[in-house]
Amino acid sequence: MAREALVRSAPRCRAGEPAWPYLRRCIAGGLQHHLRDRVRLVRFSRREHEKGTWPLGHTSLDAPFAGESSLLEQLAAPVAEPTLEASLTGPALEQLVEQLPAAQASALRLT
Repeated sequence: MAREALVRSAPRCRAGEPAWPYLRRCIAGGLQHHLRDRVRLVRFSRREHEKGTWPLGHTSLDAPFAGESSLLEQLAAPVAEPTLEASLTGPALEQLVEQLPAAQASALRLT
């Protein structure tokens, strides 16, 4: 791939300019395109792909899972935790601001 990218890009080099920065970009791009288009990181046989039994298949969160409800329905609702803003109001917040350096405290008060 690198040799092919070099051969294709060499005639496009401009006279009077260094060729190596342009050729390096072309070769790197050719290699990246090859890896993106033709190489799978994990290979499985075509027969497993056609059967749909290969272990890295994609499933929808809305699809029923093992005869039960969908994965989306099984997710627990997040528990609401008290936020920092709700717990720090009034004097407690002002005490924390006073511990900051003067410039940061004044910037915080101005916002």
